[in-house]
Amino acid sequence: MLRNCGSQQRFDYYCDAVTPGYQGRQLVCIERTIDFVDSREYFGVQSADIVAYLHRRLNGTTGSSKQTQRACQRVYKVLESSIVSARKWRP
Repeated sequence: MLRNCGSQQRFDYYCDAVTPGYQGRQLVCIERTIDFVDSREYFGVQSADIVAYLHRRLNGTTGSSKQTQRACQRVYKVLESSIVSARKWRP
């Protein structure tokens, strides 16, 4: 149903309805209007992009080289104590 929708339409839908899955729930804490910005212009967004990139490189299926994996691990280790939780939401 939502495969051809953009991110904003999906957020709106999940705020009004419920997320899919065994224990679906409404996303009541999500700000309805999400502005997608260029991370080069916003330090906080750029920081979040870096953490998400490193997390994905270390936990995803990117097939990176051992050297790249070690470099990502070194940087991620510095940030790891600041990360409260890391889980993937699949709408």
